[in-house]
Amino acid sequence: ITLRIDNNLGRSKLVLLHELAHWLLRAGHHHDKTFWRKAWELYYVFLTKEELEEEKSSEFGYKGNAKIVYEELFG
Repeated sequence: ITLRIDNNLGRSKLVLLHELAHWLLRAGHHHDKTFWRKAWELYYVFLTKEELEEEKSSEFGYKGNAKIVYEELFG
């Protein structure tokens, strides 16, 4: 995994957590609901509420399951 850290710390943290979710689940869960459950779990624990609010729209646009699982978990 290669990351470029820029001036947007929240975005950089989100990218790191997103890639960590891939690594934790290994093969077979590429952006499926299992992946997004793990990603949102990590985001919820390690991002501030402000960072989460700022970044969730980019995740929603990334893959359809992101928004579906977010709504299942957080309403």
